[in-house]
Amino acid sequence: MDTVLPLIIVNVVLAAMLIERVLETFARREKTEGVLRAAWTFWIMTIVYIVVIWVAVIDFLYFSNHANYNYVVAGGGLVLYFFGLIVRNWCIRVLGKYWSVHIEIRKSHRLIVKGPYKYSRHPAYLAIAAEIVGICLFLNSYTAFLIALLFFMPTIVHRIYTEEREMVSELGQEYLAYRERVPVFFPFPKRCKKTSGS
Repeated sequence: MDTVLPLIIVNVVLAAMLIERVLETFARREKTEGVLRAAWTFWIMTIVYIVVIWVAVIDFLYFSNHANYNYVVAGGGLVLYFFGLIVRNWCIRVLGKYWSVHIEIRKSHRLIVKGPYKYSRHPAYLAIAAEIVGICLFLNSYTAFLIALLFFMPTIVHRIYTEEREMVSELGQEYLAYRERVPVFFPFPKRCKKTSGS
């Protein structure tokens, strides 16, 4: 029983995660086309994301002792995953036609400072980082966590750097002022308080 319960829980949760991701990927949305920048980063993130999931699953199925499955770590991982899921979907709703999986600058591009963007300049990246770390912890796979740390996170950092440069180039002083007010990643309440009226 001690080894069967973690397997059942993991299979059910992974199936739900897969269904959610497929539904979101193929969802029809109104979109405004733009110019792509550093498109390769999307493919690197996608490949590493898939590799991390596979490593985590293989690690869990073949190399972990299910009798010692850490439910506290797994619970923390689930909380992180669902936090990422909620924030990412919030970002999609708030950005609307400006949402893109790429760094994509539109001709009519405007700065969005509401919703999660009131507290973090890149909440979607924060969400996907929480998501992938959450999956690693849920499966108790520290090998997958290390791969995510070494390969996924640096790609996110590069995307943020590229996106910031493009936004400054496109929006100029408006974005520079926004950058002064709102933190890049983690929403520190003291700094974000200034944007509450935005």
